[in-house]
Amino acid sequence: MIVEPNVLRVKAGAASCDITDFGPHWPAFKAALGIEYAGRGEHGFLWRGLGIEVETGNNPETGEYRIVGARESQPGFASYIGASGERVGDFKAALYRFAIYRKSPIADSRCYI
Repeated sequence: MIVEPNVLRVKAGAASCDITDFGPHWPAFKAALGIEYAGRGEHGFLWRGLGIEVETGNNPETGEYRIVGARESQPGFASYIGASGERVGDFKAALYRFAIYRKSPIADSRCYI
């Protein structure tokens, strides 16, 4: 299911994290948040669901990096990751549960992406 780009522009809250890897757990992270791929964003790849928008620097489903040809494919790797919306608390909980690596603590802003 593709979520229409205009479904969400809620900025009720924000969070982000530096280099993040989900390994095989990206599908579980997506399911926990109910997000689906929504296309390319300003800084990478957009994922949207009810009350939340997530942006990643790498596409964890395909492994594609935001700059075509700059890196080898890395499925499961999100690189920088950020979220905006009413469900930022759910984003943080899912990140703690499903990420196998985070370079930094989760910031309460979109300072990383």
